[in-house]
Amino acid sequence: QNIHEVAFVMAHELAHNLHQDVKGRRTSNQAGENQFKEYNDHAMKTGGEPVTQNSPEVHLALGINGEISRAFEAEADAEALRLMAHAGYDPMQGIAYFKGREHEDAGSDHPAFADRLSAGEALIQREGLMEIYRQNVIP
Repeated sequence: QNIHEVAFVMAHELAHNLHQDVKGRRTSNQAGENQFKEYNDHAMKTGGEPVTQNSPEVHLALGINGEISRAFEAEADAEALRLMAHAGYDPMQGIAYFKGREHEDAGSDHPAFADRLSAGEALIQREGLMEIYRQNVIP
């Protein structure tokens, strides 16, 4: 809806990069890929049914489960709000995207919109991000 929401999305993705979330997933994925290969090797030897990489079992084995992803997303939201405030973007406007979507399905790999909204508002209050934003906003 506005430049602040765009800044939030960009800062959110930047936060994933700063936190090396992809690297963390890759590390857990390597162990999961070994399990995936072992499972399918065993299935082939015993006449069992091999699984595909898109099956839910594989997503769990590869660490793509919702719990890990939701934690990465929550951390990226928090870091994005901090980055926004320091860069002169309104963090309250940044999380405005979540308002009105509290009852929508955010997907199993993201926190619920209502949770993201309340966590964002609490973080903004707790860390004084509105004051930081006011100090950094460009007139």
